[in-house]
Amino acid sequence: MTDEEALAVLGRQLAERTEQLRQSNLALRRETAERRQLEQRLRTIGDLDPLTGLANGRVFEDRLATALLRTSAGQGDRVSLLAIDLDGFRAVNEQHGSGYGDWLLLQVGRRIRHCIGAADTVARLGGDEFAVLLEGTGDDRQVAGVAERVMASLVRPFSNEHRVMSQVGVSVGIARHPEAGGNATELMRAASQALLEAKRQGRGLYRFFRAPGA
Repeated sequence: MTDEEALAVLGRQLAERTEQLRQSNLALRRETAERRQLEQRLRTIGDLDPLTGLANGRVFEDRLATALLRTSAGQGDRVSLLAIDLDGFRAVNEQHGSGYGDWLLLQVGRRIRHCIGAADTVARLGGDEFAVLLEGTGDDRQVAGVAERVMASLVRPFSNEHRVMSQVGVSVGIARHPEAGGNATELMRAASQALLEAKRQGRGLYRFFRAPGA
């Protein structure tokens, strides 16, 4: 083999090796991109309630805490929290089955979402319990207006291709910062207490949290 032939062979081998390395780099970049997309999907799924696609309880508490920090620092508007519970939902499951109950919860979440602003957050906390975080709310009347819209939306008939349900009862507890608490835990506890008061007074009502003696 002449020197020219040897150089030609080496040249071909170098070109082949360069192409192999290029293909390996492309495959590695594709694999890295796919892994990042999968990780992002897993993070997103972990932030959502699997049934309704709404924020889950953990994300809701994080957003509430962040909103309260902004408010305390003078960088955000006043915060209000609505705790929402369906009245008699257990009977719905018993009468129509859990499949229909799941479908109903999905529809409830969608209707609540349509009653609030784009900057607000609605979450499913579990079972038939939902919560709404309102930012930039004014006085009690404005917050009560949101609760009334939610309740009016949910008493409209729900229907699917198999059954029609006349209405869903709903009770709402409302807690406002800073009267009802200075942090997320206190505010959520206050909203739950107001919700229990609404149920004790007959259900199908909304009630504001009022501190003892207030």
